[in-house]
Amino acid sequence: MLALNRRYRGKSSPTDVLSFPSPAPLRSVTGHLGELVVCLPVLRAQARAEGHPPARELDVLLVHGLLHLLGFDHERGPAAARAQARWEARLLATQPGAAERGPRGLVVRGRGGSGSKGRS
Repeated sequence: MLALNRRYRGKSSPTDVLSFPSPAPLRSVTGHLGELVVCLPVLRAQARAEGHPPARELDVLLVHGLLHLLGFDHERGPAAARAQARWEARLLATQPGAAERGPRGLVVRGRGGSGSKGRS
């Protein structure tokens, strides 16, 4: 993940999830949105910090990455961050056990800008 984050984002640290959207022709012909790369050590550390199981953190990272594949980008400014945060909360609220914990997506946590973006 360190090498990917350095190559595609110019960051010298590992990140939690990177999103790599498919080229437009492939998206329209096959419906393939792209690929997500998740860093397991970062996932585990974030799960510990948030006090929830790694499976819950995987949900958070997959939702965040999927929204990037769909064109959301919290790094474009406050309005874009609010829009992505709302969708993260909506999608995470559908997960089992979300009612008692409350959805905490990456954008709301303030870590959404630290990684989570591939080439968009």
